[in-house]
Amino acid sequence: MIPKNSKVLTLKEPWMTMILSGEKTMELRSTRTNIRGTIYLAQSKTQYIFGKVDIVDCLGPFSDEVFELNKQYHRYHKVKPYNNTYGWVLSNAFSFCDP
Repeated sequence: MIPKNSKVLTLKEPWMTMILSGEKTMELRSTRTNIRGTIYLAQSKTQYIFGKVDIVDCLGPFSDEVFELNKQYHRYHKVKPYNNTYGWVLSNAFSFCDP
């Protein structure tokens, strides 16, 4: 069970697995976030909580050039998904054994 009033981010695969494995350390979103600290990660189809991660920064909005320079962190290999694309910088990912 997660603590009361915790923030939960819902993700599709393969993004959640990539974050929890440490392969993806930036989540792309269309909005800036002021949240810092631990959030919990839920899978979009099941709504089960599979892990947690810390949001440590928010960058952007990205120009096309900066978007390309950060591909190693966000792992999105298509064009920018939003006109105003922000990168939520993630750290300390932890996967739970059971959802």
